[in-house]
Amino acid sequence: QQYSLEFKSKWKYPDVVKLKLVATINLINRATSLQDIICYKPFHFHKLQGKRKDEWSIYLGKTGYRITCIPCDNMGNIICGDIMFRQKSIQAIKVTGVTNHYE
Repeated sequence: QQYSLEFKSKWKYPDVVKLKLVATINLINRATSLQDIICYKPFHFHKLQGKRKDEWSIYLGKTGYRITCIPCDNMGNIICGDIMFRQKSIQAIKVTGVTNHYE
């Protein structure tokens, strides 16, 4: 919830990251399924590894920041594992963080 546009005034990110984050959130909200997000090449949508193996990442351009997320079903239940074969049917993601990938 803290990453939604209604909390934008409380975001503590550099201005360029705020702009990218707003644009990315708008694009995600307009997506009809996860497939739209995966197919948008600038997002570089990819699976994380290690302790975060059930999370996925979306780049916020060349800012060094990324959105981490977990795909969910329509009831908000987390979908674990390889989601690529289900990408057309997944219509929700849970944002778990917005972080500087290099810190």
